Amino acid sequence: MDVEIPEAIAADLTQRWNEPHRRHHDQRHLDEVLEALEILRDEGLAFAQRPVVLAAWFHDAVYKPLSSSNEQDSADLARRLLVDDPDRDEIARLVELTTAHDPAADDANGIALSDADFAVLGSAPERYDEYAANVREEFRRVPGRVFRRKRAELLTEFLGREHIFMSPQARERWEAPARENIAREIAALRGSEDDGNPSRASFTYAGVGATLTTPPSGYHAFTHRRRIGSGRPLFERAAEHVLTFGMQKDIGIFRAASTSTAHEGTELSIRLGVGPLGITAPCRVVYVLDEPDRRGFAYGTLPGHPESGEELFAVEYDPADDGVYGLVSAFSRPAAWYARMGGPVTRLLQAWFARRYLAALPRS
Repeated sequence: MDVEIPEAIAADLTQRWNEPHRRHHDQRHLDEVLEALEILRDEGLAFAQRPVVLAAWFHDAVYKPLSSSNEQDSADLARRLLVDDPDRDEIARLVELTTAHDPAADDANGIALSDADFAVLGSAPERYDEYAANVREEFRRVPGRVFRRKRAELLTEFLGREHIFMSPQARERWEAPARENIAREIAALRGSEDDGNPSRASFTYAGVGATLTTPPSGYHAFTHRRRIGSGRPLFERAAEHVLTFGMQKDIGIFRAASTSTAHEGTELSIRLGVGPLGITAPCRVVYVLDEPDRRGFAYGTLPGHPESGEELFAVEYDPADDGVYGLVSAFSRPAAWYARMGGPVTRLLQAWFARRYLAALPRS
């Protein structure tokens, strides 16, 4: 659409839309939103083109997958960069509106932007599947089990709406294929949950995957982090050690695992206690970290474990100081009567185990 954007602002926004961490919210998505606006205009939808097009450029200009403030941050960016622009306030309002995609019935500009932003939902099945895969890639740090549940909940809410699209033009073009695509993705997400053994035990705690975010209330949480050396080679060695359960093996609590390397869904058992007083505690890997500068995994407790909670074992590389750091982070509360009787002693033992885990990592 023929809307002039100041050269410096266009350059800034183009750089943002092409940031390497983006998979769906990238230049292609922006181009598709602009194309959808042209289609809606050509099919008779009336809206103020300049503020809507500029809002399309600014929506998700600030984008971090796990942030809840992307829309607000993008609107604030528009206010800063368009300080003297007569459409500044309307552009910022439209960007903020994409938080909920719920424009008023008489908000022509909001309807146009919201419908164009959702147009990918009504794309051809091949393009929709690519979009869905790209969304998953952007949220790759979120455990698969958690992502599938949350994604299915969001998509189910879409299907529960009377209309996904607000304008007659968008409904005519995209509503039916969008509902077909969304229903197909929901079925795939729920099928993934059932592909394994549907009878296997459930985790025994709330907040599965919360070692990546905020531990649930009512649990004791701790984090231990220690520098173990420097250099990328050490990071790689330590990462392999962590992912092959080396920390558990080196301190003598590892008993068995269903895979030799940690994968989401790997089941393992560890031995807690000494001699006849020892017990075998079952766990399952919740997620695996496989990032350039962070590797590791977290496991959660299953029925029969004396504690209820989750523990993360990871190694991190900091390019700023070439440092390699071991990390153990957990939240838990007693599940068995004898664990509850331990009281403060149990917490001291957890801290002792965490230090032993970190001491077991390779050193430079």
